Amino acid sequence: MAAIHVCIGHDHDAVFGVTADVGECLGQLAVRAAAPLKSPAVGVERHLQDAVLAFQADITRVSCMQMAREQSGRTYPNIGVPEAHHTVSHHQQDPHNIAQYTKISQHQLGLFAKLVEKMRNTPDGDGTLLDHSILLHGAGMGDGDKHTPYNLPITLMGGGCGQL
Repeated sequence: MAAIHVCIGHDHDAVFGVTADVGECLGQLAVRAAAPLKSPAVGVERHLQDAVLAFQADITRVSCMQMAREQSGRTYPNIGVPEAHHTVSHHQQDPHNIAQYTKISQHQLGLFAKLVEKMRNTPDGDGTLLDHSILLHGAGMGDGDKHTPYNLPITLMGGGCGQL
């Protein structure tokens, strides 16, 4: 998943308004790094929260992240997928594997939706962070079973400062 934030113009009141949040966030980074994660999703959610805060504080205008490697052996027991991501992506038209792969895809898209919602609800100058952003969520393959780079699932969100 790549999240890209682009905006022309600045709202210094918003930047000063989140200074305390930035300080708190920076203070928690060391604690977060030392604390074990309950699940990989917690790490993804933390990264997305930090990206929103960095955009809001105008610390950066670009953030990219990969939620998971399709080739990994990572499992998702928290959403009912004990099999490895890579294994179920090679579904061989098995309905069980397709259902498991769908659960993983829905889970990842749900995390992206949380980012979109947070940005939609975060004021930024004359609009919201989402109004002033371009967010892209996608996958590397259209069909993991055949390794096809066609019909890629891609979602584009945001207003791009009025450009989209």
